[in-house]
Amino acid sequence: MKIPHKIKVAGTTYKIIEVDKIDDSDTSGIFIWNESLIKLKASLSINAKRQTLLHELVHAIDQHYMDNAIDKQFGEMGIDVISNGFHQIFKQLEG
Repeated sequence: MKIPHKIKVAGTTYKIIEVDKIDDSDTSGIFIWNESLIKLKASLSINAKRQTLLHELVHAIDQHYMDNAIDKQFGEMGIDVISNGFHQIFKQLEG
């Protein structure tokens, strides 16, 4: 899976950028709804960037389609379960 520079979710185009640090934390990525932006930590391996991007995209899907119901009910663990599952499936589809 290639890391794109932008991606569309529910009609909103999100810019994807790589940064050295995210908000003075040890976070690997962040989804910023009101800026239509996803930030990924540049120092991550390509595999970790892919996983992190999928994690942030699940947040975007949850926000657009479910009013954050997944995050509200299951928290970050629920988002991780879905994004890690997709990551494993997509790796197999790459051939």
